[in-house]
Amino acid sequence: MARGPQTARTRRPPQDAATLGLLDLVEAGLAARPAPSPDEIDAAFWGACQGDRPDVAARLLDAGADIDRIGWDGLTPLDVARAENAGATTAWLLARGARTAAQRAAAEGA
Repeated sequence: MARGPQTARTRRPPQDAATLGLLDLVEAGLAARPAPSPDEIDAAFWGACQGDRPDVAARLLDAGADIDRIGWDGLTPLDVARAENAGATTAWLLARGARTAAQRAAAEGA
């Protein structure tokens, strides 16, 4: 039984694929047209950091992800990586100057 096109899964870098470290699916999403929006790339990046997938996070950062994006529960990718004990990704983010939500707020004068 045919299910029809699955454009929602193939059109953008899916956050679930990024969280699970499925780089091939993330690459396919990045190459799809129309191109993923900045918000879609940021959400996938946040998921990669949550899932301790620094290789996927690096690819999404190269694609334009915001390293300090505030995501769910007011957390940045660094915050969520720390909360999930994602050691490899935490180290990778720190080496690239990522900030916590508190550090970001302080720098912005909030």
